[in-house]
Amino acid sequence: MCSHWGAAESIRLNFDYTSHEQAKMLGYPLGMMAAATAPEAQQPAKATVLQIATNSSDPDLDPWLCRLLAGAPNLAVAELNLPRIPPGIPAMPNLAHLLLRAQRTCLADIQSALQAAPNLKTLLLGQDWCLDQAPNDDITAWDMVLPPRLQHLSLEYINPSSLTVPEGCTISFTGMLKELDGVFGAAGWKLRGGCLKMLDAYGFCNNGLASEYPSLVANLSGVEVLRLAERPFHTISSATDEWVLGQLPQEATSCITTLHLTAQELAVTVPSWPALRHVKLDAHMYLMLDFEDAEALATTLQSFEISSSVEDRAGLKQFQRALAAQGKRLVTRGKGYEPPEALEQPPDAITDVAKMCCCGCCTACLSEDGTLGDARSVREIVALRGDGPSGESDEDDSEDDEFDDEEGFYSDEEEEDSDEYDESDGEL
Repeated sequence: MCSHWGAAESIRLNFDYTSHEQAKMLGYPLGMMAAATAPEAQQPAKATVLQIATNSSDPDLDPWLCRLLAGAPNLAVAELNLPRIPPGIPAMPNLAHLLLRAQRTCLADIQSALQAAPNLKTLLLGQDWCLDQAPNDDITAWDMVLPPRLQHLSLEYINPSSLTVPEGCTISFTGMLKELDGVFGAAGWKLRGGCLKMLDAYGFCNNGLASEYPSLVANLSGVEVLRLAERPFHTISSATDEWVLGQLPQEATSCITTLHLTAQELAVTVPSWPALRHVKLDAHMYLMLDFEDAEALATTLQSFEISSSVEDRAGLKQFQRALAAQGKRLVTRGKGYEPPEALEQPPDAITDVAKMCCCGCCTACLSEDGTLGDARSVREIVALRGDGPSGESDEDDSEDDEFDDEEGFYSDEEEEDSDEYDESDGEL
């Protein structure tokens, strides 16, 4: 596999070991590559895009990755999904776009990674979300000062005590409502230079957002995409309280173009915010729905989608009459049990609010601006096979037995014929 790297302009790897013993059984392949002096054909000197995803327990992951990065001086885009941020990342002066996610983050390693890439234009920095996860005081207490050329910053479950960013840099947060409200409400919280542009947050809200999370609402003045959910995963619980949006102050909603709410039981009066153009309301059980100004919303909304479980349809009927007066209508979208109702759009121009993003840092945003050729993450491009109950592939691998000792590395290198890698998906 590595023999192709010398000519590769784009390298994508997705590999995993489900246990340390499997790495040992294979003879620590990363260790062998890290220890050997790679010939020129194995140095990714021409690579401008590197995308890696792994949960590997291989102890040689860190030195292997650092050697790989050191051999790619022309790297412009790096997407790294790792168990941890390796210490000692080599200098990457040409790196402009970094997506760095880790299961756990360490302040010193984050600082080292940022120092290695002083010319970043976009940065996505994240750690895995865990239920009832203890706060990481090391990260929370960090006063983040970022590269001077940074244009877009996205933080996933990392809540610094303050932020210093270049003037005009946009910031997006993903996290828990309670934690973000605590960060924004802290006495020392400051956002210097940039503006909050997108918020993707989870948590209960039974008395209205402004009432339960006032500090968060006070920081919404520049937000364009507001995505709120009761839980980070679509699950049904025994809770009976409605998730309530409530009234928000005018200064907090002047820039919001997209509103996406998800809860088990959802109570919403669709607001007539001046910039609002896209609304999606996803209630797993029932939706209490009304409209602040049905006639105005029928005129301004470009996309509108609701779950079919509307409890009281009087407000919805008024909205439908306003739509009909303008030659518009709601139609059933998709198939299956109780498909959602949505504002009719041309088949080739359907808006998917769930995928709308303006962070400027993710693979979708980088694809939209032409930086990446594929909007999918590396885990979507180079997918691992699902394991059966015994840890073996669900598929019939009888024809691949002679290659068993080489499984675990799956890649996509753009300079080669793509057919060679079409079936390169799997795991140990």
